[in-house]
Amino acid sequence: MTESTYGRACGHCFKSKSKCVIRSGNESCERCHRLRKQCSPADSIRKRNSQNSSAARTAKLEEKLDGIVSLLQSVTGTTIPPTHIPALSSHVPALALLNTGDSTSSSSQPADSMSTPVSSSADESEPQHSNIAASFGPAALNKTRLDSLHVETPFGYKPRPDEAESRLTVFRSELLPNFACVHLPFAVSANELRQSRPFLLQCIMVVTSTSVQEKNLLSTDLVKTLTHEVFILNQGHFDHLVGLLIFLAWGNDFGNKNHLVQLAMSLAQDLRLNRPLIDEGGHKFARLVACGVGTPTETHSLEHRRAVLGCFFISSLVSSFFGRIDPMQWTPLMDEHLRTIEESKECLNDEGFAIQIRLQLLLHRSYQMRDFECEGSQRSKMPSGFYLKALRSQLHDIKASISPRLQQEFSLMAGFHYTEVSIHERAYPADAALSCNMTGPQHMQCLCACLEAAKSFVDLTFMMPPVRWLGMPLHFRIQFMRCLVALYRLSVHEDPAWDKEAVRNTIDLMAVFDHIITSMEQRSAEIGNPDDDMIIHLCKVMKGFRAFCAPKLAPDEPPLGNSDGQVIGEDDLIPEFMDFADDAWLLDVLGWSAY
Repeated sequence: MTESTYGRACGHCFKSKSKCVIRSGNESCERCHRLRKQCSPADSIRKRNSQNSSAARTAKLEEKLDGIVSLLQSVTGTTIPPTHIPALSSHVPALALLNTGDSTSSSSQPADSMSTPVSSSADESEPQHSNIAASFGPAALNKTRLDSLHVETPFGYKPRPDEAESRLTVFRSELLPNFACVHLPFAVSANELRQSRPFLLQCIMVVTSTSVQEKNLLSTDLVKTLTHEVFILNQGHFDHLVGLLIFLAWGNDFGNKNHLVQLAMSLAQDLRLNRPLIDEGGHKFARLVACGVGTPTETHSLEHRRAVLGCFFISSLVSSFFGRIDPMQWTPLMDEHLRTIEESKECLNDEGFAIQIRLQLLLHRSYQMRDFECEGSQRSKMPSGFYLKALRSQLHDIKASISPRLQQEFSLMAGFHYTEVSIHERAYPADAALSCNMTGPQHMQCLCACLEAAKSFVDLTFMMPPVRWLGMPLHFRIQFMRCLVALYRLSVHEDPAWDKEAVRNTIDLMAVFDHIITSMEQRSAEIGNPDDDMIIHLCKVMKGFRAFCAPKLAPDEPPLGNSDGQVIGEDDLIPEFMDFADDAWLLDVLGWSAY
């Protein structure tokens, strides 16, 4: 046995700082042989480390990149054959889903190209809102036949230039004013938007579809694009946030939006839109560059402020309606965002958007007061009337700030009436745990105020043509359903001092259902394929709700039957996408238990 020379100890002896003695006729040392370990000669280790040159590091990096590419190809598939989606209907404008090989992916955009051109003044030459019937009516819908959709790549698509321009115009004129969480000047074309906001453009193509089947197919492709770029490629951009807000606001009704809302909140927080861009130590967050915002600055841009306020609005709405997630927390910086939007003259829609945020913030705080007041042994000693008075005062201030021009906006005024309904609903909660301590005249005043606000909301919907529903965001339909629920509960509310017959004389809920259903069915006569029309699906919801209310509001009315004489229940009328099986709002407003 010979002792190895200095610096030539094997790996195990080197780590244990032991003497390395080479065994005769064997490559292993005495210690490794005794411990039955694999002896790794030191010269091979030194040799491997000595080759760690620049060229070697480059080759190793290229090898790792090849491995990553192979891994992604194994996940997404490299040779996916074209997916042929059969013809959907003859009344939906065609979307040409082409190969995206020459298109720009949102994950490959440089940071400085992510800014959307905006006008410097609200006086920019924007055309007046076009007639919505011309945008969504039968004449426009029958113009092109949707023969087939072809997806040549696993994710994403590139619409035809004329189709993209047409749908962008419809979105900008008819949809966006109802919830202006993004500013799209009329000077920006679809091609320019494809370069700066490709994912946002894809979302606009989805939400402007009036076909249920087409929207479902495009929504699936959209979610694949989103998850591929955000999770697999780990390249979440501001483009994904604003596009996701548009998809959540106008996407398919009552889908599983909870995960997408949480993703939107995560993107907003990663981009640090709800907090200062500079921390207490004065260090700028270089991470923002990687997230696609661009060079970090000390202030947020207007588009960033709109996006985070829109994210708060949607998260608060979904949280209060479905009860499954916590909303985005309101921060002092978001107060500054809201004031800046109100003072801005960049976009004509900013004024109405700011009022929508203030209304939702008021609702958010009212829910917080309710939860604080109903914490069991820690119940607040403050009378409920005190909270109600404070909420009424804030609501009055918001109403005084609404200009005569904005008082003509359906979605804005509907949101105001809905807020008033929600504030006064505490007087007759379905859940006994949420009951307040108001009695006597104050209690009756709340009931009357809720009735008047719900009636005002319904009166607004009577002024809207059925086709206008297509341009309304999801929160309008949620608010409308809750106002109908409020009217139903007021019509059956048991209280010796409450005149249920007077309520039904003020507004007949069954007549409201009949009016809405009739106007929606008139549209079905104008559509070649009514089963694929979004309005007809909403009509089915109204029929299901009417069937639920009929036993108490119209007990003498015979049950609704089909052509075979079989009785149709409300469960048969509600479409599959209106899944009410386990939503907390049922317990909140109807007293239905989901468990």
